[in-house]
Amino acid sequence: MATRSLADRLLPAKLKLEIQQLLDKHNKKRSDKEGICSLTTQKHRREIIRLSIAQLWEDGYQLETVTSLKGKHIEHLMGRWDQAGLSASMLHTRLSVLRTLSKWLRKPEICKDLGYYLNQERTHRSTVAVRNLAWEAKGIDVDAAIRTASDMNERFGLMLAMQRAFGLRAREVMEFRPLEAVIDDGKRLMIVQGTKGGRPRMVTVATDRQRGVLAQVVKLVGAARNARLRWPDCTYQQARNRYYNFMKRLGATKAGMGVTGHGLRHAFAQEMYRRQTGLPTPIEGGKPSGLSRGDHMMATMGTSIELGHGRPDVVGSYCGSYGHAQRTVQTPSRMTYSFIR
Repeated sequence: MATRSLADRLLPAKLKLEIQQLLDKHNKKRSDKEGICSLTTQKHRREIIRLSIAQLWEDGYQLETVTSLKGKHIEHLMGRWDQAGLSASMLHTRLSVLRTLSKWLRKPEICKDLGYYLNQERTHRSTVAVRNLAWEAKGIDVDAAIRTASDMNERFGLMLAMQRAFGLRAREVMEFRPLEAVIDDGKRLMIVQGTKGGRPRMVTVATDRQRGVLAQVVKLVGAARNARLRWPDCTYQQARNRYYNFMKRLGATKAGMGVTGHGLRHAFAQEMYRRQTGLPTPIEGGKPSGLSRGDHMMATMGTSIELGHGRPDVVGSYCGSYGHAQRTVQTPSRMTYSFIR
């Protein structure tokens, strides 16, 4: 039996209904501009808003209606979450949702900037990687892992191979339509389906490895123009569940080998950087001797474009920063994982 949420346990039915009606009215809208926000954003908003009101009730602030929300309530929540040790990133996210809620209530003035509630040291979040999340950095033989995944299920194996070869996110690889995506006589891919924020991007097909993986996918998926890499008998949600079940069986989890599917995207980003500079990335211990800051920025921009990001600074979360490269990098002890076929 699923565990009931704090909101379901504490909040009266009338208040839960009011929250739901507010969500039904506003939750699909983006907070910063016109358009519809993603289902993931809608889900996170719902969870955080319900949790916030429930935690206020738990702490003695038993609001009869959501419109009773005041600045003192937000201040109390921020203090509670700070004491609970939430990360700076999570604090930013939760306050952002509360700010959105305050706008829905036409009371934007009750929600202040994060610095109003917490000191600067506590609220600083870094986008620069401090740990290498690529599978190879964990001592994993990626080719062996993909072969094992293919033995488990051919489509699943090709999904991992595509993620490693082209840096695709999990949803992008499941929604991948090869006969629509392959353009310029096979020299580039146009990634459209399943992209973050609906932003299409181009990925270069430059290596034999990439061409070989792509040929296998085209052969498996078939000639239908709308055929996708995900299992044809599944909806996206069903395919997503199947994908993560296979990941657990493979051991490719944080609790297992200490990795996730997104680590394959990290490895792709690092390979792109090496291809453009001829040097290891900063997070791999690369040093800037012979590489100017300008060269580093050019490589970062090229990598950013292939990943589908508009800003080069985001690549720091995959590859490390130029400044990082000038410090001594301590390589963690690594355990080698063997895959038995």
